[in-house]
Amino acid sequence: VVASDGGQTTPPIPAKDAIKNCDSLNVVLTSNPGNTAQCMVIMKHYESYQIARYMRTGIEPSRLIPSEELRLVSRGRATNGRNSLHPPKTKDILSNFEDLSNYIKHFDDVVAELKPILERVADENGSVIVLTCNKGQSELLMNFACSARARGLEDVLK
Repeated sequence: VVASDGGQTTPPIPAKDAIKNCDSLNVVLTSNPGNTAQCMVIMKHYESYQIARYMRTGIEPSRLIPSEELRLVSRGRATNGRNSLHPPKTKDILSNFEDLSNYIKHFDDVVAELKPILERVADENGSVIVLTCNKGQSELLMNFACSARARGLEDVLK
């Protein structure tokens, strides 16, 4: 492990010594095309899918065990070593099947309703770009739509 700061290089230390006091370790995977001077910013935010997480847990991780070696764990592993992602309950599975059945039942009606709209907005090649958005991002989508409309870009909002 080596750190560099404006030409000043910290003396290297073995990786094992650098991580000996860590209960968990986040490893950021990245490439450095062209061997350029690469910088990385680490800031408090939600956990990213691109971070490999290692924790000191047993082979069947259920809690932190400081004497254990670091092991790769899933993103659902809480900081205490416990799994925070659980399989869905039967009632939730049945509810999803009900929603899917409703979708399949009305599929032909929805296609009939959407077909004239798609024909109207398709480009000369018949292409249409469709974006989806979850409720948590809906305000950003509306902000985008309003900004596009204000700038005269109605074509992207057909």
